[in-house]
Amino acid sequence: MNGADTNPQDSPAEKKKRTFYKQEKPNEEMFAQNNFHKTYKGMKAERPYKCTNCGKSFNKSSHLKRHMVIHRRECPYECSICGKIFNKSSHLQRHMVIHSGERPYECSICGKSFTQSSYRKLHVIIHSGERPYKCTSCGKSFNHSSTLTRHRRIHSGECPYKCTSCGKSFNQPSNLTRHMTIHNAERPYKCTSCGKSFKHSSNLKTHMRIHNGKRPYKCTSCGKSFNWSSNLKTHNMRIHNGKRQ
Repeated sequence: MNGADTNPQDSPAEKKKRTFYKQEKPNEEMFAQNNFHKTYKGMKAERPYKCTNCGKSFNKSSHLKRHMVIHRRECPYECSICGKIFNKSSHLQRHMVIHSGERPYECSICGKSFTQSSYRKLHVIIHSGERPYKCTSCGKSFNHSSTLTRHRRIHSGECPYKCTSCGKSFNQPSNLTRHMTIHNAERPYKCTSCGKSFKHSSNLKTHMRIHNGKRPYKCTSCGKSFNWSSNLKTHNMRIHNGKRQ
């Protein structure tokens, strides 16, 4: 007789207690599990932005917008790392070197390496001394076409780099970067002697003459030196020209 299975002598309270402990835990686990699956299922389904061309879905409209460029510009080759697109597989392959860190093109003169052969070709001009790019306005020559392009802005007055804060324009990106420190109040150049900070490295360099005693501005008439160009100018006006300001 298998009395352990039937438990004929158990009281109603003991049966209720045993039933309670058998059902409570599984119900809690089932609830948590169902809740997890519902949540996870909802997360996976949250891709409401669908491409009408290929059916691919995205969770953000900006991602769909970026993806649509593939169809509009006929650039089907997309970088899986940064999302940049290309119209040729060879261009994508060349681009991937940026992410891999590979620099297979080495300069035989100085050993510097490059990601593309065209970059190495531009670099080699530095060693040859060749300056094939000539300014038609002043005759000055340059080793790179990009350098000539920047130089031409001196003659044309073109200032394509505009400050978004005040609207002032500049002919070089470096000049715009230097200008932007005016707006952000950043003073990254600090004097190690007195702790005073400056917005530009040139200002710090000028300030350091107070501490190092350098006097780079020399009077050609008497040989006296000054730490500021303004002091030399004042000296020439007062002493050698007989004028006082």
